[in-house]
Amino acid sequence: GLVLNDRGRLLLRKAEALLGEARELAELTRDDGAALAGTLHLGCSTTITSYDLPRRIKAFHESHPQAEIVLRVGNTKEVAQHLRTGEIDLGLVEGDLIRQDLTEEDWQRDELVVIAAPGHPLAGRKRVTRSELGNELWIMREEGSGTLSTLAGALADNKVRPRRMHRIGHTEAIKRAVEAGMGISALSHIAVAREIADGHLTILPVPFTIARWFRIITYPGRYQSRLVRHVLDWLRGPMDRAT
Repeated sequence: GLVLNDRGRLLLRKAEALLGEARELAELTRDDGAALAGTLHLGCSTTITSYDLPRRIKAFHESHPQAEIVLRVGNTKEVAQHLRTGEIDLGLVEGDLIRQDLTEEDWQRDELVVIAAPGHPLAGRKRVTRSELGNELWIMREEGSGTLSTLAGALADNKVRPRRMHRIGHTEAIKRAVEAGMGISALSHIAVAREIADGHLTILPVPFTIARWFRIITYPGRYQSRLVRHVLDWLRGPMDRAT
């Protein structure tokens, strides 16, 4: 195959900027600039895609029917790589980036809660100790997941060393496994709010908090079209703002 050398990589960024400007010029001549139009490719981590973004995108499409947001879903590592290769225009991620070559911006604060089935031996307790947590089977997300990196960091910081772990690559599957009594896990509160309200899952009172930020990531220096700039401004605004 062909591989870009150093000069090619330098020219690639310039070429992408020129092509982006040409696309925006075409959009402006097509709709006189009055309506927001075009297609934006947005990469999202799974928790954000499943539990936060749908109502936002619905409201956006209702306000801008000529604009389209195409979602590409993956874990944090995958979204970051798609951004580097130009397959998406911007990303929304949950975890820490391994390489510090992208621009990161705190977007929304999130909290993970430790969950168990209502019939689990630790359910209903007023307090669960670190040693008790370490003795449980933990059901965790796959490598590259933002939820996994946040949870692993919190457990290490609080000296909780799980003796047994099982990996499942999807939040919904983890919830079903915990409901069935397979073990305990920690997921975003927004991902388990319905199951907790319905009594299918319960939150364990652990002696620490697991907090993180959902973040916006962009590629530094890459040209941003009018649509990309508008979506960034929209994401930074109030949650209920659609335009």
